[in-house]
Amino acid sequence: MRILLVDDDQALIDVLSRTLVQQNYAIDVATDGEQGWIYGSTYTYDLFILDWSLPQLDGISLCQRFRQHDINTPIILLTSRHGSQNKIKGLNAGADDYICKPFDVEELTARIRALLRRSSCDLLPVLKWGDLKFDTSSGQVSYQGKIIELTGKEYRLLELFLRHNQTLLSIADIIESLWSSMEYPAEATVRSHIRRLRQKLKLAGLPEDIITTLRGQGYCLKSLPSKRQNNLSVEPPDKQQQHLTALTAIWEKHQPKRQQQLASLSQTLESLKLGQLNPSDRLSAIVIAHSLAGNLGQFGLRQASKIAKDIEQLLQNNLLDNPEEIRQLAAKLADLKVKLHSKANINQQIAAQLSEQSPLLLLIIYNQS
Repeated sequence: MRILLVDDDQALIDVLSRTLVQQNYAIDVATDGEQGWIYGSTYTYDLFILDWSLPQLDGISLCQRFRQHDINTPIILLTSRHGSQNKIKGLNAGADDYICKPFDVEELTARIRALLRRSSCDLLPVLKWGDLKFDTSSGQVSYQGKIIELTGKEYRLLELFLRHNQTLLSIADIIESLWSSMEYPAEATVRSHIRRLRQKLKLAGLPEDIITTLRGQGYCLKSLPSKRQNNLSVEPPDKQQQHLTALTAIWEKHQPKRQQQLASLSQTLESLKLGQLNPSDRLSAIVIAHSLAGNLGQFGLRQASKIAKDIEQLLQNNLLDNPEEIRQLAAKLADLKVKLHSKANINQQIAAQLSEQSPLLLLIIYNQS
């Protein structure tokens, strides 16, 4: 499965890319709407994930452009804009789903799976070929109950064959489905992955090679020697600690940028106190506060996210004529700096966010699948 992510928030890109690649999706990333249009109109994707607020071309306009050009790929719209009217606007623009920031990344991946299932009737959570079991929810492949360890590419190769049962897949078809547009594998590389997949399946005990080679044409999955049925089951394993480690690492990676954003807001405050804030600097500060609100909420820092939203709202007012609101802005900014100062406190909040969302994860996934 191949996904195009269009977003200009690098921290969010890192979180989503890591999570989606771990779940064996091929990811292309565009950081503005026009670049997203070039990717989306040039390559074939199974899903688009678009942020509403994009440079060059906003997510709503990009969504409309895709639909106007008869590109019917499913679209999930990400936004910090809450309220039913904004949701209606996004859906009317052609989006298939709409999720507000901050959101739980696992909820997003559950929605991705549900949306892909709705767009293709054969997207079952668990696939089978005889006693070979492929669980897309848990990421496990097993034969007669024994787990088979596969690399990401081997996993996606097997899924591709199982989902396109007895369909002839050329090397070009496989590359198009499993590699991003920035990767250019040689045909020998693809054959090497298929060879290793066959070897691992044989070592696991499969009595025959389930992948047929049609020389000069491609590959296809053999038909079962007897009638089998796909079944649905298996609860995903708990990956909370893995997500916590990844999120804290990404938090640390982008800490210098957050410090720079806080410094810019401090400079804006000083300019306000002196009555020297020009409109362009004020607009930049609003954008920074908006970005911080969404970013902090994404990491589960709800109080800090709320403070950033309050700062954004204050900056949208005419503060030059309101000393009281300038004092409120100063207090909010000081409070935000305190909230983000303690590394131990940050880690606890991220862990708490994961813990709180874990029960919701199971409910969302299995309700929508």
